[in-house]
Amino acid sequence: MTIGRLAPLYQGRVMLPVLGKVSATRFTDRVQVRLVSGQSAADFAARADNLAHGFGAMLCRIRSAAPGALVLEFVRRDALAAITPALAIPARADLRALPVGRREDGQVWVVRVHGTHVLIAGATGAGKASLLWSIVRALLPAMVAGLVRVWAADPKLMELAYGRAIFDRFGRYAATPEAVATMLEDAVDGMQRRAAAFAGTRREHTPTPEHPFIVILVDEVAFPDRLPVRPGPPRPDQGRPRHPDYPGPGGRLQRDRRLAGPA
Repeated sequence: MTIGRLAPLYQGRVMLPVLGKVSATRFTDRVQVRLVSGQSAADFAARADNLAHGFGAMLCRIRSAAPGALVLEFVRRDALAAITPALAIPARADLRALPVGRREDGQVWVVRVHGTHVLIAGATGAGKASLLWSIVRALLPAMVAGLVRVWAADPKLMELAYGRAIFDRFGRYAATPEAVATMLEDAVDGMQRRAAAFAGTRREHTPTPEHPFIVILVDEVAFPDRLPVRPGPPRPDQGRPRHPDYPGPGGRLQRDRRLAGPA
């Protein structure tokens, strides 16, 4: 800390950050640090390379923990240097923590799909499809139990077509703009019916065979904005039609999905 210039001198005294609990995995070490008054995470981030070399690590990440505290994460081995085999299909699908792979620290990477949206973005060849199919794979127990349905919109006919047999059996599949638009409109209609039925009785949807959780996969995210839409009603303030059906089915699903169950 002193050589890395993270131990300031105050009134003739060297003020040292206090190192706390250390936790370790096969790939990373995490060290809790209590900062000297006046220090910030940015001071440590500026010295991350110094800290990595000083502690013999590949790299050092700085993570804020609480006011006046942070965590130094030292990466000693690259957990992602080799291809990670597909994880075992869980006996029960936890929609709040689906296991999809490994993190940089070697721990299981989990993804939440319940009550939220998931955007998968990356350069060509980065592994977006692997993540998508890992989510589908982790959902299989819930699909078989009738608790989850997967509706796939595949306008590019590039990726989701590989799983059409799964989607046809445990959900829906659509590829043409008209079929995708119909599927998304059906999802909105179903969501609104559920919202009306559940209003005043619950805040979040609980999957049941009667009201399964619907996962809507769209490849790609920009496509719903180009779908044919139904005309919207006139705007009362100006007496002329508003922008057709704004927001469209994709926007309405994103806005109102929490209570009714689509994701």
